[in-house]
Amino acid sequence: MLAEIPAIAALSRTTKRMLGTFSRPPRVAVVGAGPAGLYACAGVLRRLPECCMDIYESSMVPYGLVRYGIAPDHPEMKNCINHFQKMFNENQDRLKLYCNVAVGSDIRFDELCVDYDAVILAYGARRQRRLKIPGCEAKNVFSGGDFVFWYNGMPGIKKTPLLDHAQAVIN
Repeated sequence: MLAEIPAIAALSRTTKRMLGTFSRPPRVAVVGAGPAGLYACAGVLRRLPECCMDIYESSMVPYGLVRYGIAPDHPEMKNCINHFQKMFNENQDRLKLYCNVAVGSDIRFDELCVDYDAVILAYGARRQRRLKIPGCEAKNVFSGGDFVFWYNGMPGIKKTPLLDHAQAVIN
């Protein structure tokens, strides 16, 4: 997959070589406990068996879009949560998760750079991009992502759809 891309494969080899030169197990911080951050953790744990990792997540719970961004009628898409939970269970001694911690306010990025040998930024996009078309800011118009966040119960969603009419259009 990504390792087949020459630049990424070279970066991976260089990073592994650099992190493998420490006299102690390397410490890695991951910002973001969504799919990107957790798959990055899985890769690092597999390639650096002595590595210790701390994951910082701004939400109260992990899994990001897997938890809040997938429609309920697609449960097979959420199966990776089982993989992530197994990863946490099998690596309890070297993989820690800190939820409700916002990098930039609760902890500064420069602190992470000092305290860890490497920092992986996998925090994802926080907002949906709005189309610049007439009517897109109307009262009951939502992006697909915002709507999915709402019906999956993502904390902090303020705008809720009015679905009490005989007709509703969801695009």
